[in-house]
Amino acid sequence: MRRLMGALAAALVLLAGCRGDAVPKTAPVKGKVVFATGAPLTGGVVQLEPSAVTETVSVTGTIGADGSFSLKTYRNKQQADGAPPGEYKVTIIRLITDGNKPPDPVTLPKPITIPAGGNSDLTLTLPENVR
Repeated sequence: MRRLMGALAAALVLLAGCRGDAVPKTAPVKGKVVFATGAPLTGGVVQLEPSAVTETVSVTGTIGADGSFSLKTYRNKQQADGAPPGEYKVTIIRLITDGNKPPDPVTLPKPITIPAGGNSDLTLTLPENVR
């Protein structure tokens, strides 16, 4: 009986450790990246960094030719559509457009909030000095 209890305890510890590797619950997030003029950014990556680092996840989305994106959350080798609810700093990584050095990433001045359970349809506007 003692051996069975020890094996059960070890299995529970192992399962609890695996659970820590799971992607946290996410909410659907899509949107569009635009310049201050309203024209869409035609390619790149949206990258979110949690304001309060409570989760070790990566939240990113590829920006399409029309400026649209959908976010995905990654942890270890797992992924989920959307982003965990919370506040995030947003960085936009633009594609190389002229064959030269890639443009610097742009961090938006204000954080965004992803609400729990609801769909988010974001418009991320690049600062006026970004061309």
